[in-house]
Amino acid sequence: MFLVIIYNNIYFLRGHQAYRMIQILFRRNFFSKEYGSIYPKTVNKNHLRLAIDSKFSNFDLRTLRMDFSLLKELVNEMEDFSSQTHSNSLDDFRNWLNTKAYERENPKHLFKKYELTVNDLENEICKQILLLNRFAKQMIRKGLQNYPQLANEEFTYLYRLADYDSLTKMQLVEKNGHEKQTGIEIIKRLLKYGLIEEFADKEDKRSTRVKVTKSGLDLFKKSSTQVTEVAKILSADLSDEEKKILLKTLKKLNEFHFNVYHEHKNSSFEDLGKLLPQKRK
Repeated sequence: MFLVIIYNNIYFLRGHQAYRMIQILFRRNFFSKEYGSIYPKTVNKNHLRLAIDSKFSNFDLRTLRMDFSLLKELVNEMEDFSSQTHSNSLDDFRNWLNTKAYERENPKHLFKKYELTVNDLENEICKQILLLNRFAKQMIRKGLQNYPQLANEEFTYLYRLADYDSLTKMQLVEKNGHEKQTGIEIIKRLLKYGLIEEFADKEDKRSTRVKVTKSGLDLFKKSSTQVTEVAKILSADLSDEEKKILLKTLKKLNEFHFNVYHEHKNSSFEDLGKLLPQKRK
């Protein structure tokens, strides 16, 4: 489809754009090696058109008519990308386009439209955290598809419990930062799957403790490799230094919110705002 658009609009391209386009097509292995003699030497629009003709010798591309606007927009984007980044990487180009899309969707545009005063930085942080949370859940389900018992929040409970000989049900719920009802439902599913077992707390008859069963430990060991791969993908292409900086920042955020979760669970929203340093409001 991409070649069809180029073919039918090739004479709208400027000379350097045709040269740029054939560079990309050769890198993506669209053409056979006999056309290597024209790359990267003198290249013009006719070379590009003849090369595409040879690629589809049994198919008349001229019978298809495509709107030139898409190609024009793509070429313009490629020129902007090249001038700004000096990169020829397709992955870099894709990431650059994604960044532009994020900037267009920044909440500040919406708030500006309705003349609302907000803190752009905090709103963007909130947006990115919410998006990452959704992406993480999707990736975890995909990565653990061979372990359906762990595909939702169950894997975090099993992995957390594997660190201890046993925990009370509420201790396990709180270590995962859940509300009581949500956490108890997850524990019920793990009990149903036979991955954990419950028993009375000898020191507190009102509490029930849980621990990982042999089946649960076996599943934990089997799935650990896959969980590690999921973590790698979620960390994307960040450098080691970027990962360390991100981890330090996320830990700082979690320390604040764990404090809120444990010490201020029943505080009003207004009181929670008072926990922030005044200079940051």
